[in-house]
Amino acid sequence: MKVKIILLDTSAFINGYNFYQKEPIYTVPNVKREIRNEITLIKYESAVRSGNLIEKIPTQENIDQIEKITESLGESHVLSVTDKQILALSLMLKSQNNDLEIITDDYSVQNIASKIDLKYKSTTTKGITKRLNWVIYCPGCKKKYEKMPGDVTCIICGTKLKRKPNKNG
Repeated sequence: MKVKIILLDTSAFINGYNFYQKEPIYTVPNVKREIRNEITLIKYESAVRSGNLIEKIPTQENIDQIEKITESLGESHVLSVTDKQILALSLMLKSQNNDLEIITDDYSVQNIASKIDLKYKSTTTKGITKRLNWVIYCPGCKKKYEKMPGDVTCIICGTKLKRKPNKNG
């Protein structure tokens, strides 16, 4: 029997998601580091202490899987380490035959979740309506890249690279 699990990213906490639910609720420890509001941080820590929120670290294998997926979609450079850990944890929990839903307002996280057939829900935004693949390009010389180079500047002319949705999917 599948267990319904809720997985929260930082935006869920920032936007006041009520994480006192009947379903198990997970997050990654890095989320705590991204919370800047003292009251939100107190709520987070209280939920962990009471057992209403479970902090879990994904496996390196799952992190590597997510890194490959994010690079293939042109999202790797816009996702934080925490975002990638959330997505990796979602893969890990899903592989254990759980019914999983990610709560996030981050469109890039939603885009990757859509790619790996995970349910997601927004707290304060409409959310994405279709999956996007990105083209990374130089607005100066028009060179296109398969993935974002480490320094985010064009190797030909030095212009800062941009991305746009790929019209061909």
